[in-house]
Amino acid sequence: FPELFTLITLQICQIGCPKKIPPKTQTRSSVRIPSRRKRKLQTQLEVAKSNPHSPPTQIESLNRKLALAHMDIRDAINQDLLYREQQAVSKVKENPKYFYSYAKKFSKKKSNISMLFDGNGAIKSNPKDIANLLQNQFLSVFSDPSKTRIDSASFSPPPIKHPFTDDMLNFSVDDIIKAIEDIKPNAASGPDEI
Repeated sequence: FPELFTLITLQICQIGCPKKIPPKTQTRSSVRIPSRRKRKLQTQLEVAKSNPHSPPTQIESLNRKLALAHMDIRDAINQDLLYREQQAVSKVKENPKYFYSYAKKFSKKKSNISMLFDGNGAIKSNPKDIANLLQNQFLSVFSDPSKTRIDSASFSPPPIKHPFTDDMLNFSVDDIIKAIEDIKPNAASGPDEI
């Protein structure tokens, strides 16, 4: 009986459970080809920059081609993502598990920066160069509060129309109780933590 039960359970599982398809780790050719072209252009650009006899127009042309290759890769990735999304949407009724697993993959999306232009308009795609460009941008926008020098005010104080007197400090216990009752129960404490 246990063998028969195991056999029937196995057959039911084979019929009712979807087969697990191993994930495709290989990128599509629409992304691979522009990536290969980008690597070749980067090599050509490095050779041209290291050669003192290469004309500046050749370096500029290679920079433009490299920028176009970056854009082609970006477009190919976007088209690939759109294709996969359409596949998931088309299978939502017949295989909702596929759709939800696809949607879950993108619930925490990471944004990668593939290239940036430096101050001279040159393309930087090396992660270290990109990090330095972003660091310089951050430093140019924000300042260090410990190094900020604050001068005393250069204007005269406004005239006081009603000077503060000791009579203004007269209050009773009832005034304090009323003030405490006026405090909202979910109000945050002030700088004095009261």
